[in-house]
Amino acid sequence: MERGAGQQEHEHQGTAGRQTVGMGRLFHEASPDARSQPVVALETYQKCPNADDDDRAWARAWMEAARESFAAGAKADADTQAQRTMAINCKRAATSVGFATQRCHAGRKPRVD
Repeated sequence: MERGAGQQEHEHQGTAGRQTVGMGRLFHEASPDARSQPVVALETYQKCPNADDDDRAWARAWMEAARESFAAGAKADADTQAQRTMAINCKRAATSVGFATQRCHAGRKPRVD
């Protein structure tokens, strides 16, 4: 695998003897922290005092979808690139929900008439 300037290759032996590289390691190793980041972020968002019932229902639906996806992913044997992509998307989702939580704590959403 070729790396650009400033990028380091981090190799690690996975739990089932499979080799993982870089961010793919986060998702592959069944790390509860890496896999649960989006769910934890959604649980935090759901507790925001300014969230309405629709927001909480949305968060519950996405938490359930995330848990189902993680369960299905645990049974799959994804290649390194797929694992890396999943790890990046989990981190992005957790970051996005974190910002939504900050906006929620800043005040209620404006009314749409």
